[in-house]
Amino acid sequence: MKYSFRTYVAIISFMMVLAQMAADLYLPALPEMALALHSNIVTLEKTMFFYTVGYLLGALFYGPLSDRIGRRKVIFISLIICIIGSVFCVSAATIMAVFIGRIIQGLGFGGVNLLARTMIKDISKDLQQMTVAGMVFNMFWAAGIALSPCIGGYIVTYFGWQAEFIILIVYAIAVLVLSIFVLDETNLNRLTTPFITVGRDYLQVFLSGRYLLYAFSSAAGFGLLLAYLTASPDILMVKLHLSATQYGYTNILLAIGIICGSILNRHLAKAYNIDSLIFAGGVIVTIVGLFYLVCGYYKLLNVFLIILPMFIFGVGLLLVLPNTSNGAIGMFGKIAGSAAAAFTFIQMLGGSSGSALVTMVHHENQIALGAIMILFGSIIILAARKLLQSELVLVKA
Repeated sequence: MKYSFRTYVAIISFMMVLAQMAADLYLPALPEMALALHSNIVTLEKTMFFYTVGYLLGALFYGPLSDRIGRRKVIFISLIICIIGSVFCVSAATIMAVFIGRIIQGLGFGGVNLLARTMIKDISKDLQQMTVAGMVFNMFWAAGIALSPCIGGYIVTYFGWQAEFIILIVYAIAVLVLSIFVLDETNLNRLTTPFITVGRDYLQVFLSGRYLLYAFSSAAGFGLLLAYLTASPDILMVKLHLSATQYGYTNILLAIGIICGSILNRHLAKAYNIDSLIFAGGVIVTIVGLFYLVCGYYKLLNVFLIILPMFIFGVGLLLVLPNTSNGAIGMFGKIAGSAAAAFTFIQMLGGSSGSALVTMVHHENQIALGAIMILFGSIIILAARKLLQSELVLVKA
């Protein structure tokens, strides 16, 4: 590599922020989009679901392809698709056109996020470097979660909803140019087998019980995050009457929780194994779900009761997501791209499930959010317990 490890981490971090911005930059614009497209905010909440559909479909393709032709070329392809999808959204005149544009965006941004994650394994010499890089990524990711709605709120207020997608086009072009001139190929051990053998690669991945436990834990965690991001515009802007700019600030506590969780995870990783930390994260998000469920049952609804628990949720989530990713993808070498692709597919399947479940019961979003957190949190707890038990068996053997 002609640049340092830190330089590559910085570039890849900007890629991950781009993928995060695509997910929630436009959320403050949903009420204005509903008026412009003669629809309603509940229907427009489904745009998050369609984004995840494109995201998970693309994931299965990009990983194996990058194992064979390299990460760099596939990054270029996915960024160009990002730009096409965003252009489609800018020019959309109907809600159906927005849905199609979001699917195309998901196809592109899914590749950006997947390859960013895979490239970390390529450039990291050991698990410690992966952990350090992961902490940096989580900081950038948290910044994306916090700043995207804030920026989006001001953009829609002063420039209109189409400007949200124009910003994504400009950002994607900037990352594409940076990648062309700075990014080296990180996959130095490419597979020589034809692409048609990808089924065999996936079979090897899916036959690993530990891998699947990590992947489904991550899917549950990501499902919780997207469930909240899908439900929050309706709860905070429709039911609690926040403006677009006010709504933009509501994710800051979640982002602070994510940053604190990332720092805490790095320190706890020195004393505890990753499976124990995943278990602890599952317990934390389940407790937050119980709180939402009780508040919803007793009709206790205000801004602080919604956003304050998300700080605690963010801490718990960051005990789950980086550890499941490192545990799963770190198990494979030459087929790391396929392993990351399958992992991302399962993760986004969980994300789309969380988003879809919320939209199905939109009239009781607070109760639905609490119930989903309890359900998905329990999945994380059970998977982590199984991982701990299998680890104990290995130690005894």
